[in-house]
Amino acid sequence: MRRLSKGIRRFIFSLRLPKAPNGQRWVVFDDGRVAFLAPTDYAMHREPGETVAVYPPGDDSGITLRFSLHTEPLEAHLPDDVAERFVTESASKRGLPLTRLGNRLFLAESREDSWPDRQVLMHYWQIGSGRILVVCSATIWGPDRESDTIRRALAFVPQIIESIRLTWR
Repeated sequence: MRRLSKGIRRFIFSLRLPKAPNGQRWVVFDDGRVAFLAPTDYAMHREPGETVAVYPPGDDSGITLRFSLHTEPLEAHLPDDVAERFVTESASKRGLPLTRLGNRLFLAESREDSWPDRQVLMHYWQIGSGRILVVCSATIWGPDRESDTIRRALAFVPQIIESIRLTWR
């Protein structure tokens, strides 16, 4: 029953979004209040904790993009720029540069990580826009880290960042 109510909430909030550009679709977080654009040919699955994973088609794409919405900054009692403040503080504490893309502020970092059977390359982004706080990761697990599929997926991340928006006003 809970899955059905989440699905209905996502559908209702998605009706408030503009038409998606050709080749893209809106992905609405379970919370219903925030959405982003992803390529229509990408597969998608939902994970616990307001997390959505999208990835290029095929079993061996070599990359998974995950987007996690932090819902607390969306609360009305918090300042209108609470997510941007959080990203700014986080960048300052970790000595990372900030990037502005439209009205979004984000930081990025990368590192190697160990899986039981291989090394993976991880890219992370913290994205703040007003009250919207989304953490994104790209897990590059394929053997060819420079494949066209992986390069195209990473090149699409700025478009996804720019598309993140509230479904209501």
